[in-house]
Amino acid sequence: MTAALLQVEGISMEFGGVRAVQNVSFSVQPNEIVALIGPNGAGKSTILNMIAGTIPPLQGKVSFADQSLTGVKGYEYASLGIARTFQNLQIFDEMTVLENVMIALHPKTRTGLFANGFKLPLARREEKKMVQTARKWLAFVGLEQSAHQLAKSLPYGKLKQLEIARALAAEPKLLLLDEPAAGLNHSETAKMAELLINIKDFGTSILLVEHDMDMVMSIADRIVVVDRGVKIAEGKPKEIQTNPKVIAAYIGDENEQVAVGVSQKQRMNHKQDLVREKVLTVKELTARYGPVEVLHGIELEVYEGEIVSLLGSNGAGKTTLLNCLCGLHTEKEGVIQFHGRDIHRYPADAIVPFGMAHVPEHRQIFTTLTVEDNLWLGAAHRLNQTSRAEIQQEMEEIFTLFPILQERRTQLGGTLSGGQQQMLAISRALLSRPSMLLLDEPSLGLAPLVGKEILEMVKRIRDQWGTTVLLVEQNAKAALEISDRAYVLNTGRIVLEGTADEVSNHPEIQSAYLGKTHLS
Repeated sequence: MTAALLQVEGISMEFGGVRAVQNVSFSVQPNEIVALIGPNGAGKSTILNMIAGTIPPLQGKVSFADQSLTGVKGYEYASLGIARTFQNLQIFDEMTVLENVMIALHPKTRTGLFANGFKLPLARREEKKMVQTARKWLAFVGLEQSAHQLAKSLPYGKLKQLEIARALAAEPKLLLLDEPAAGLNHSETAKMAELLINIKDFGTSILLVEHDMDMVMSIADRIVVVDRGVKIAEGKPKEIQTNPKVIAAYIGDENEQVAVGVSQKQRMNHKQDLVREKVLTVKELTARYGPVEVLHGIELEVYEGEIVSLLGSNGAGKTTLLNCLCGLHTEKEGVIQFHGRDIHRYPADAIVPFGMAHVPEHRQIFTTLTVEDNLWLGAAHRLNQTSRAEIQQEMEEIFTLFPILQERRTQLGGTLSGGQQQMLAISRALLSRPSMLLLDEPSLGLAPLVGKEILEMVKRIRDQWGTTVLLVEQNAKAALEISDRAYVLNTGRIVLEGTADEVSNHPEIQSAYLGKTHLS
């Protein structure tokens, strides 16, 4: 086998005592596209940052072309033959497209400030050469006609191409790409896939972190899969799509059962008992981040007493959808009705009193306040209408649901374990007395048994408190075990919906997470 261009050997990293990456090893060969994938929170960005020199690994080493990168500064990587792009665009808006690419060529010039300032002959010759080189790379990515436009005038998809053109101008042997298809529509993604293949054919290897599984499976020569900071699989696309460990990481283990799992018959009986009041109606919802449209015509409904899951791979738009519903994301258009009231234009603080509570992905408890003080904040907006004695009684009811919080009621939130912090975040939301609870990744970052316990609690909240739940959960099978219905998102669109049993058994559920099968 040809000597590896990039060699990653046993790298590890931790943050605040939490092991984010553990003993990960893989390689990238010359003229190869390798994709690094994994569920939300798997450690992909941390691995890429260690390879790119942004953060040094605590253990292990990274080598490039048989040279150790230990101690090499990030800004020195280009001279070694490594270039990188970022998920969030790093473009000079007020410069032209051509000037943006020329910036990457300046380190290769021989002239200094004096020669450039006085436009000496050598400086003019070098500038002419830089213009020719920059135009070559713009033509390579399809932007030659836009050379003299201001970068800020380009649509988002072309800005992605521009960032790659600038990286290529450094003539790297290895290109590190972080989410190059993020925010692109289907046609733009297809063009990006074609561009990446052309880059490989040109002789540049690519290490790719990407959530668009259809694109990954269509262009990658090999795929490395990480979950909870550990490498769980490596192989060709078709091998990865059928690997049981990979499927379990994205969708859940076939043999895994939540202790309170609901049978199809139980679900059907439960739905017959429901008072069929429609709690939430969403129609033609679109959402943007600046020029990037990330939700496209979302339509869904949730009825009283249901647990409805929102499923899909990283980057599908699930968190953005929840943020739109609760008023945190404002760049949106469409219809959002909650108990018949149009809440599309209401801010988050105005929506809470209507009966909608949101538990965000990263909990966002107040770490320097006690458990009890955190809970009081959940009920703060009710203090004008509800006595403190009544709220205290409700708090005691919550302690019966989460006894560990009663034991730690005087403990600072920041000293709780991850699972206890999640219980606290849910309890704080419940003290707003919501009719509907939005839960974003309640098991994220938790040990599997703790995650199961949290999902048990979600069902108990619905059954005992009558709270409607809209649930985003990375473990699809575990979520479907407690859900009545589900919607599956892929790149900002709903691609599948139905009862939990219909979705769980649908042949398309796996491709929504791991992409369509491609002949290779």
